[in-house]
Amino acid sequence: MTCRPNSYKLLILWAWLAAAEAGAQPTSWELLPAEADTLAGINLESVRAAGSARSAWKHLFAQAGELAGLTRAVGFDLLEEASELLMASTERGGNAETLWVARGIPAGTHFEQAKARALRSQPVEGVEVLLLGPESRPTALWFGSDGLLLAGTFDGVRAALARRGQGAPTGMLFEKAAQLRAQHHVWGVSILALDRVARRVSGPEIAGLVRGELLEAVEVVSGGLLLGPTIQMRLGLESRTPQDAQSLAGALRFFMSLLEAHQASQESLKVDLALQGRTVALSVTAPAEDIERLLTTLASRGASGRNAEPPRPAAPTAPQADQPAKPPQ
Repeated sequence: MTCRPNSYKLLILWAWLAAAEAGAQPTSWELLPAEADTLAGINLESVRAAGSARSAWKHLFAQAGELAGLTRAVGFDLLEEASELLMASTERGGNAETLWVARGIPAGTHFEQAKARALRSQPVEGVEVLLLGPESRPTALWFGSDGLLLAGTFDGVRAALARRGQGAPTGMLFEKAAQLRAQHHVWGVSILALDRVARRVSGPEIAGLVRGELLEAVEVVSGGLLLGPTIQMRLGLESRTPQDAQSLAGALRFFMSLLEAHQASQESLKVDLALQGRTVALSVTAPAEDIERLLTTLASRGASGRNAEPPRPAAPTAPQADQPAKPPQ
């Protein structure tokens, strides 16, 4: 088939318009700050499909930590409305500044409801940003026409909007996050001490379970969940020294003993603990109902006895092979 000269011009014009339109709509990834020290994400469509995961979300996360404040600010249940939730946190002067990015939000109704509750709105980068909550510390919200939602401090949201069109950030943390995101339904990676990570994303009940000098030796923590009738949990802890990793492996065996005590049957649980130099790799596979029971128990322990010391860690054993998680379906 032969194309006329005018056909070529129309084709070029169509391609230019398509590229311009794509460039005008930011991706969720490029909105995240390059200086973040903690990244996390939840595939909410997968959470909705897993009944036990939904229950754990409600019990452990939606009512605690920064997620509770986010839910109050947006005025609707992100678990029911969004398809994905990303979190980027950056420590500034001892305080954490968190930016939330949600995908799949039906903007029309929620925007109008949020605008009706807003203290005020302010134009930023050619769009309207809403300020809600207490005047002393308001939460800034931006609803994009493509289903994106930004939430955080006003300065954080303004900086995110200025990053539109600049491409996704690079670096070790973002490379690791991209791998985890592709392989898990729930994931996170951080270069902070583990107790501070837990305090940011959950609340005092869970954060209290991971306090201690031993966990302060962890320089990079990463992991994720694969949801379904059987849940796979994977955790990687990179310590300062191989000796720290050995001590940490002993502490993790105490955690594993809790899991074994609350499982329905010995055959249902599969645990792999491997030492790889400075890194401890833990993989746990169990039925969803066993994991839900464990999470509920841990939340109860954190609320009533989080200051109690666990038994002395056992001596480290020889490393075991760790199997990579399968990507989400």
